[in-house]
Amino acid sequence: MRRVRGGQRGATAIVAALLAVPLFGIGALVVDVGAIYQERRELQNGADAAALALARNCAGPAGCGPIDSTAGALADANANDDSSNVDEICGDGPGLTACAVPPDVPAGADGYVRVATSTRTGGGLSELTYGLARTLTDETGATVRADAVVAWGAPGSKVTTQLTISLCEYDAFTDPDGDGIATFAVGPPFSGTPRTVYFHSTSAAGTCPAGPSGADLPGGFGWLESVDCGALIGAGNWVPDKTGNAVPNDCHPSDWRDKTILLPIYDQTNGLSGSNGSYHIAGFAAFHVVGYRFPSEKWPNNMKCKKSESNGSTTCLVGHFTNFVTSADTFGGASLGVTAVRIVG
Repeated sequence: MRRVRGGQRGATAIVAALLAVPLFGIGALVVDVGAIYQERRELQNGADAAALALARNCAGPAGCGPIDSTAGALADANANDDSSNVDEICGDGPGLTACAVPPDVPAGADGYVRVATSTRTGGGLSELTYGLARTLTDETGATVRADAVVAWGAPGSKVTTQLTISLCEYDAFTDPDGDGIATFAVGPPFSGTPRTVYFHSTSAAGTCPAGPSGADLPGGFGWLESVDCGALIGAGNWVPDKTGNAVPNDCHPSDWRDKTILLPIYDQTNGLSGSNGSYHIAGFAAFHVVGYRFPSEKWPNNMKCKKSESNGSTTCLVGHFTNFVTSADTFGGASLGVTAVRIVG
């Protein structure tokens, strides 16, 4: 028995040696591939954040702004070691260099920006150094890369309020001199005289003519028929009207107080009345609400739509038309001061 046991000496060492390679391989898979995966996620977050920020700037009235510093700061901020390379910034927008190979962007987009990032360690190296994997390969590390493409344009569909006003009235408020250049209030805080949009067929709602291209069904603004007050509405679609001046049961104007809401803007009606009427939605405008008066609902408590009002019976919405950047799944509506940004690649 002693001779048998002595003949097995060294067997464990042989088995351990045979298992060393697969064990190191598993360790490399867990440690180094995990590190690469984490690096890729950080770089992608940085590329997404940089492209979104630049797209929002490009979509606004001030243009794309400080391009390199904006992208660099956001790429670094999304890295655990606060360090990333920004290899490329290109696109179709003010101040952007055209991409050598333009990406595919959705129809209706007005422009896009692409940001490409890659590894830069806290020590300034451009590759992620391997740990255990160096025992299995001649490679010392890997350069990880990521990129993001963000497009912008007027939204083609959007969840909005059920209120709609005519394109004629929108133009009268934002382009009173008719030169084709809309002017928007800047804020918050907003300055200047708020705009007052009046409801159906009140004597004050005479800004636009009645008829298919005017403010009629039959007056200033009206309600759209939908299953709730946050309906998904598509530009280019016909939407049935909801009769009456009263706020629909599922709408809460108190949620709009001192907030910017999106108003569907219609450019045509079908000319019919009552529950047979429909609005053709052209696009979406942003309106910052500072007051309203509906049947049984008003804000502030002393709200009157007209200074000469004696009984406060007129129905209206008061506020400022403004620029607004949001998100949307589709592009293609009329350009009415609201711009959507969306990651498309």
